[in-house]
Amino acid sequence: GVYICGNNENGICDPEHEDKLSKSQPIFKRLDIFDGLFVKDLYLGPKSGCLIDSKGDLYQWGDGFEGDSKISTLKNKKLAHAEISNGVIYALTEKGEILYLPENHDDQLKATKKVKKFWGLKTETQNFEKLVFPDGFKNLRVKDFSTGDEHLVLLTNDKSVFTCATGNDSTGELSKSNGQFGLPNFSQFDTPPKPNELYEVGLLNKFRENNEIFKRDIVKVAAGDFFTLCLDNLGYVWAFGKNTYGALGRDINYNTEIIPYPMKIDLINHRFNKNEFPQCIDIVTGNGSGSAYATYISNNIYQLFEKSLKENKKDIKLDQLSKSQQDSLTYFSWGHGLKGELGLGHYIHGQPEPKIIKTLNNITEYNDETKKIEATPIKSWSVGRNHVFVTLRNNDVYGWGDNEFGQLGNGKKAKLSSPSTIPALLEPTTTSEEIDRKKKTTDLNDRLQLTNKNEYEQVIVAGSDTTAIYYKKH
Repeated sequence: GVYICGNNENGICDPEHEDKLSKSQPIFKRLDIFDGLFVKDLYLGPKSGCLIDSKGDLYQWGDGFEGDSKISTLKNKKLAHAEISNGVIYALTEKGEILYLPENHDDQLKATKKVKKFWGLKTETQNFEKLVFPDGFKNLRVKDFSTGDEHLVLLTNDKSVFTCATGNDSTGELSKSNGQFGLPNFSQFDTPPKPNELYEVGLLNKFRENNEIFKRDIVKVAAGDFFTLCLDNLGYVWAFGKNTYGALGRDINYNTEIIPYPMKIDLINHRFNKNEFPQCIDIVTGNGSGSAYATYISNNIYQLFEKSLKENKKDIKLDQLSKSQQDSLTYFSWGHGLKGELGLGHYIHGQPEPKIIKTLNNITEYNDETKKIEATPIKSWSVGRNHVFVTLRNNDVYGWGDNEFGQLGNGKKAKLSSPSTIPALLEPTTTSEEIDRKKKTTDLNDRLQLTNKNEYEQVIVAGSDTTAIYYKKH
């Protein structure tokens, strides 16, 4: 099933609720239309939500959709991931293609057309289109993608980055570019690109050294509201787009308000000693978010050089870190923080220099295997517009940021500037023994800890002003 809390103005938390003017739902409640459903992926937009079930079919709900949520919008396409941007749903298939279709059901019907299949012997109706790579890149497949308010950034199987504007005929062309495409010819002074036309970010994918051109390998991409983050295999973070609140990790002034080409984030170096070499291993931001988050490890430069002589391993995987590397993890945030979403313990309009999230770096828990109190690293992040959740390796959940509509799920509406635990999820129970057991556990430890079993796990995801918890098969 699916549990949701937060803003219900557009019927995302409770589509059947007649009094949507109450707007807020400050505790997690079960969404009846998806009872008993295992979910592969879920995304919460400002006007509607979409999810992919375990079979890879797409379902939608909310006022932005206005259709029958029990009927699949995209069926038999084996989808893996979906997001909503500028009134359009973008969905990644297991084959590495991105399909897109209008968010609204009526617009989907208008966009439906007949296409010929199997050498013209069969005709089928189709309500979606495909993103097409430019000439010269036709053989590429999409590995992952992320969307902002009006743009999409994707990562290919050869570790290259492409971007495009989002939208369709009903939303129209963009009125302005904020540099989020990473192309100097689409700066704030130029006409924005047309929606759904892919462009290679050449200044990121390639670099010049000693008069030679080399390929740069990008391992992760993340899109904020009007900016983009990219992480390369050496641990450097590249950013481009809107820097009004310091989301690009650069000082805020007139010349740096919008940067339409990739620039490396260097201010992070101030947070480490001179003999340390910091490497980023994870970047996170969210649709509508003006904040950025990153996980770094640091190595002694001399030890790192000695190690490089023995092995030539470049990619750093978060789930393959040694115990000593896990102990040295450092979590940073920067950008917009007026609602407390930076987790720094205070509220600030703009924070261009990455700062350590002290609460996350000081979390220690008892390890059943080692029988010791140890640092507990973060397993996953989920960033909404103004609120954030992290799930630790022991499945504890911490949340912080805006809570105007109860999107933190703690039964309150007061925002939090520091990461904090939230109450345990109230799930349906069938026996009195289970009720008694839950009461006992709640008295001792009333905090949310996501279930992780052999068959399935619970996942928490932050949306625009909403939050959901769903069940995912392993």
